[in-house]
Amino acid sequence: MQLSSRNREATWYIDSAASNHMTYNKGAFQTLDESFKTNVKLGDNHIVKVEGKGSVAINTKKGTCIINDVMYIPNLRTNLFSVGQMMEKGYTLHFGGDSCTIYDNKDKTLKIAEVRMKEHRCFPIHLKYMGRTAIKAQEDQSWLWHRRLGHFNFQGLKILHQKKMMTDLPQIQAIEGACEACLQGKQHKKPFPSGTS
Repeated sequence: MQLSSRNREATWYIDSAASNHMTYNKGAFQTLDESFKTNVKLGDNHIVKVEGKGSVAINTKKGTCIINDVMYIPNLRTNLFSVGQMMEKGYTLHFGGDSCTIYDNKDKTLKIAEVRMKEHRCFPIHLKYMGRTAIKAQEDQSWLWHRRLGHFNFQGLKILHQKKMMTDLPQIQAIEGACEACLQGKQHKKPFPSGTS
């Protein structure tokens, strides 16, 4: 099975034998720790070197999804999605008939992908990578709307967007890190002692 270079970069295979998510495409990473080094034994007993580990951001119908702990293996021929790693993160995968259905890790009834079995009994899933600048712009928009709406939490903003409860609200990304104003607002002061004057 031969794929064009352009299609290969966006095609991943759901693999129940893969111990980790793995890709050969360095350009797919949002973050990459190249100090992480190890070896991985493939299904054909071939050993390949891992040259880093990081996160890949993809575009989905539900918004941006960050896939963490992806191994960078330059000598890999295909990108692999680890069934075990997805299950560890709380996702549910159901194999039945000629398809694999993936359910959300928070809302177990929310179907996020259905992948049809192709030739050679493979389950290829085609992904659209988010560029680094697109992620940064989305983070900036998320912070802007967080502040505009009185420091409303990011999960709440995502729900407002998903249910189309506000016009002009862009797609919101859950941001790691703390808002300094929110932290200060949640702190309490002891009352001042009553003084005699």
